Amino acid sequence: TELGEQLRVVGSSPELGAWDIAKAPQLKYKTDGDVDGIWVCDVKLPCGQIYEYKYVVCNDQGVPLQWQQGNNALLAVGIRDAIAQNSGGGQISLEVLDRWSGPEGSSVVIKKGGQVVQETTREHRLTAWIKDVEDQLEQGAVQVKELQLELASAKQELMSTRQEVVQAREESMKMKEMAMQSNDKYLLALKEKEKALRQKELVLRQLQLDRFEQQK
Repeated sequence: TELGEQLRVVGSSPELGAWDIAKAPQLKYKTDGDVDGIWVCDVKLPCGQIYEYKYVVCNDQGVPLQWQQGNNALLAVGIRDAIAQNSGGGQISLEVLDRWSGPEGSSVVIKKGGQVVQETTREHRLTAWIKDVEDQLEQGAVQVKELQLELASAKQELMSTRQEVVQAREESMKMKEMAMQSNDKYLLALKEKEKALRQKELVLRQLQLDRFEQQK
């Protein structure tokens, strides 16, 4: 870069400007003693995503002058990073060491609480991210199957309950019919008994009349 020029990293996520250079983070030039200076910046990225990015040299107005050579770089920030973040022991960070010549040969240093945990590559992290996604999909498939079994069991239970309700209604109707039939029989018996009593009363009256006639 020349005096007055800027170096920015622009990429696919809002944190990287969403491919809008004007919104892309700007790197700062940093020297460390006799070591050649490097361009650095800190970007907070959510876990569970793959980020595509590239470096671009801009003038002091933010107008792009030269893009980094090669293909866009890919950085996977996976579920394992989120688990490590929540496990305690300090903040986790990824130091991505890229080359202006292209994404090939880049390295990633994983730190937790300022201590180096692992040194790896973007390619290895991408492979691990794919494996994590496959594991999640497999676990999700198992959970879906369990839910399907629970749903089938619930449907079967609902059908059984409905059958019990229908059976209870049928039994209730039968009991009502039996009660009505029993009531009809009871009323009929009362009528027959009443009829018999009336006939008996007529017979007794007739006997009384016959005796009265005989006494004359």
